[in-house]
This record gives sequence, C-alpha cells and structure tokens, in this order.
Amino acid sequence: MKDLLPVLQEFNTQLNAANTLYLAFSGGLDSSCLLHLLKQAKLSPTLLHVNHQLSPSADAWATHCKKVAERYGFPIVVEHVSVSNSGKGLENAARESRYEVFLKYLQSGDCLLTAHHLDDQVETVFFRLLRGAGSRGLSGINIERELGEARMLRPLLKVMREELLDYAKLNELSWVEDESNQNTNLDRNFLRQNIFPLLQGRWPGFARRAAEASSSLCQTGALLDEYAREDILACECRTERTGQSLKIKKLLSLSISRRQNIIRTWISDLGFNLPSRAQMEQLEWLLVAKDDAQPHVIIGNYELRRYNQRVYCMKKLCNLSELQLDELPWDSSRPLNLRGAGRIEQTAGVPQEFSIRFRRGGERCKPHGRDKSQRLKKLLQEYGLEPWLRDRIPLVFLRGELVAVGDLFTCSENADFRFVLTYL
Repeated sequence: MKDLLPVLQEFNTQLNAANTLYLAFSGGLDSSCLLHLLKQAKLSPTLLHVNHQLSPSADAWATHCKKVAERYGFPIVVEHVSVSNSGKGLENAARESRYEVFLKYLQSGDCLLTAHHLDDQVETVFFRLLRGAGSRGLSGINIERELGEARMLRPLLKVMREELLDYAKLNELSWVEDESNQNTNLDRNFLRQNIFPLLQGRWPGFARRAAEASSSLCQTGALLDEYAREDILACECRTERTGQSLKIKKLLSLSISRRQNIIRTWISDLGFNLPSRAQMEQLEWLLVAKDDAQPHVIIGNYELRRYNQRVYCMKKLCNLSELQLDELPWDSSRPLNLRGAGRIEQTAGVPQEFSIRFRRGGERCKPHGRDKSQRLKKLLQEYGLEPWLRDRIPLVFLRGELVAVGDLFTCSENADFRFVLTYL
C-alpha cells in the first residue's frame, strides 16, 4: 500500500505557517484518513463539522465526530445549518451553507484542510464537461486557493479513494457512511455508480489519466490568468464606488478570445462565479451598446453595467423597492446602515439629528460655493455619479433643509459637514 504521509508532508510549509489549522471533518472515509495523517504528522487541527440536517443520521454523525475528536485530543466545532434549495440544486445549496460556516471561523493566516481526493477531481471534471465548461472549469479543483483571508488546502487531491480505503482498513479507522451516496438521482452519484465503473472496465486507469489532463489544463489556465492580469492593467482597471471598471475602448481593440479571457479572469479575481457561454455573449452585447441605454447583465449575485465608456463589475444591486423610502431619522454620532444602499457616516462637523431620504423627483439644491440652485438630477450628472446610484444616494436633511447629497457635496452654508458613504 502507498505510504500517504509523504503526500501530507509536501505541504509542511503551509501547514506549519498557519495561525490556526482547521480540518473540514464530516466523519466519512476521506476526512477520517486525513485526520489520522495529521495525527501521524504531529499536527493539531481544530475540527469543523457542519450538520446539514438533511439526513436522519445527521445527529449521529455529529456525535461520532465529537467522539473521534475526543479520542484524538483535538478541539471540534459543530455547526448546524438549514439548507434551502434555491433552484441551484440541493448539493450546491449544502456546499454554500458549508462554506458560510468555514468563513465564519477562518481568520487571516489560518488554513483549512479538506479531504477531496483524485476521484472527486475526476467527478468534478466530468460534471463540468457535461455542463459545457471551458478550460478553466475543466481544470478541476485547485489543490490550493484563497478562502476569504485564509488558505484552503486539499493535500489528498492526487490520492485515489481506493488508496484511502486501504489506508483506513490498515489503520483500523472507523467512519460514517452517508446513505445519500447511493442515490443516483444526484448527478455526481450517477457518474460514480453508473458511468465510471464502465469506463474503468474499458480503459483501466482512466481516472488518473483524466486527472493528469485536468492538471495540464490547470497549468494552461494559470498562464492565461497571468497574461489576463497584464491585460487588465492595460485596460486601465480602477476601483469605483461600486466594484471595479475597465476601459471599453481598450477591450474592444483586442481579439474576442483575448477579451473574454480578460473578463473571465477579472470576474474571478473579484470573487464571483464565472459566466456561462451564453452570458459571455450578453457581455459582448453590453460592450457595444450605447451608454444612454443603461445596459446591464445580471449573473447570480453580481452584475455588469456600462457608463462613460467603461464596463463595471459589482455586487448585484438591491431593488429600489427594498430601500427605506420614507424619511429615516439618523443620530449621526453613529454610522447608519441604509439597507441595500450602503452605510453613511459623518466625519466632520458637530453630530446632529439628521433625517435621510432618497430621491423622489424635482429636488433642487445649491452646492457649497455656488450662487444658484440647480435641479438635483442635473447635479448628479455633473458630478459623474453612475446612473444606477442616482436613486440610491442618500439625501441628508437637517430640520427639513437639504444639507448634503451623500458624500458628493454639501449644500449652501453647511460646508462644515462631511460624510462618507460606503456602497454595498
């Protein structure tokens, strides 16, 4: 049997540098093997067990994990989550809930280990292939990546499940079995139970070769990312009030393949999921549309818009109906959260009992230093506020008088006031 300890020792630098070392511990075969290896390597992880409450056995699994942690002498955190299928599938919803727990605990300098193995890698590649993924998707699971301000490592990614099973039997490990793994209505289980045995029978060793192909694509993807980041700088990337923007003229001067490589890398670096092929076609349309059409493309939890010959990528904006449309009292000695519009804070001037409103139409004001008042609509255009923010910028009133428009300008004799507005 293959000695698995050297597999873990390849990551000694990262493991020993971690402020806190965490292990995502389900109690199953894979994480039980990784836990045993950590013990053999004289490392002391904190175990994170997420109880998704999807199985009748879920509480029993949590109890098993606590007993294992006690036997090893390692601390354990058990978190219960409620998984709701929002249309993306139960597996994806459970994964999102799990990662929310991870991010709750991980701090800067921490490291989280997961027990993904080579068979998981092959399943991921085939699953993405069937969904029409490109080279980035077919590069599979990364062996190491950022997770918030921490790092995630998958040290078993080159180890086959069969090798883990042999290791577990040799070391007399105990683990739990998830009965849902036999449910072939789930896509991954269908591949694992029905398709891969056929492929293995016809082409022995296909899994390792598929993983090698995926690794080659990963290297190619890393090179493409490197080129793309140079192109992103050439496209004059800058941080905006919401998200980032690129200069459209620069993008359109490049070939479509190079342009789409830039956009995918840019979106990925901002922490958003990659757009599909159909969504990339929509983005091409957005790049050539007119600014006054206010085009935008919404993709999951983010969106892309254009303004002033730049394309913007940002978190999805809230619906205007979600804002507090009635007058909102504000004791400015403390920052005020404005629901989906962000947060406002007073940074200069004596704190007051202000009130906040949003645009209703027809407002006029006189920015400090000017002789005449003007329509607010025209002023927002003049100050270059992006069109999608013009109905979301808070108007600050004091005793019924408009004294400031967000952090753009103060009005009339109220120059001593200063505000900072943070958009969500």
